[in-house]
Amino acid sequence: MTDHICCPQCGSAGVVRYGKAASGRQKYKCRDCNRQFVPDPGNRRIDEETKRVVLQLLTEGVPAAKIKSAYPDVSLRWIYTQKKRLSLND
Repeated sequence: MTDHICCPQCGSAGVVRYGKAASGRQKYKCRDCNRQFVPDPGNRRIDEETKRVVLQLLTEGVPAAKIKSAYPDVSLRWIYTQKKRLSLND
């Protein structure tokens, strides 16, 4: 068990190392709630202006691959998730 890492979901200190993420960073698993996580993944949030532009492009029917090429910091997975949310709201 690790002493300095706590579960982001339940706050338990009972976490164990649980392999590596695709990025190569250490993953952990909480023994209490079974949550898997990478501690402090860094600031990966998408700024509001970029979100607005990407949503506008999706609304106009621009393909996800073209949006990804214009905004390389935005993941294709996130773009497809937003596209799905837009289609569910129609």
